[in-house]
Amino acid sequence: DCDLTEGYCVQLNQPGFVPTYALRLGFNVNLGPRFLLGGTFRYQFGAGEGSLSSILLGLRAGVNVIVPQDTGARASVFLGTSFGQIQLQPPQLEGQKEPYIISGLNGVQLGGTFGYWFTENVGFYATPEIHLLFPTFMFGIDITAGLSFGF
Repeated sequence: DCDLTEGYCVQLNQPGFVPTYALRLGFNVNLGPRFLLGGTFRYQFGAGEGSLSSILLGLRAGVNVIVPQDTGARASVFLGTSFGQIQLQPPQLEGQKEPYIISGLNGVQLGGTFGYWFTENVGFYATPEIHLLFPTFMFGIDITAGLSFGF
């Protein structure tokens, strides 16, 4: 049941995950061989309304589990904070409007980055991370993979 006087309603017709696509950019600065500071930018394609509806900015601190070398395997874990929103659009029944589930504006990020560097400046990585957004709560999982460039 929805009370449209309170805003809009999203009907969840089945439990499960709601996938969404986003462009993610990130950077890390190593502070010695073990510690790092980083920042992230997440732009979600297909989001609802609002000035931060498709943007999530993050800051994080991490620990290199494997001390980075010029080539070879790398791994780190991180904990961070975010500001912005993730908006999901679950499938609706035929004929229903398809509003977005809104979350945020603050959040906590927990995850890791695992990869392999082919040269001193180019590598491949994967970053699974968990988002806990509040005060409008959402539990989310982002899995990112791509090329990494260092300089």
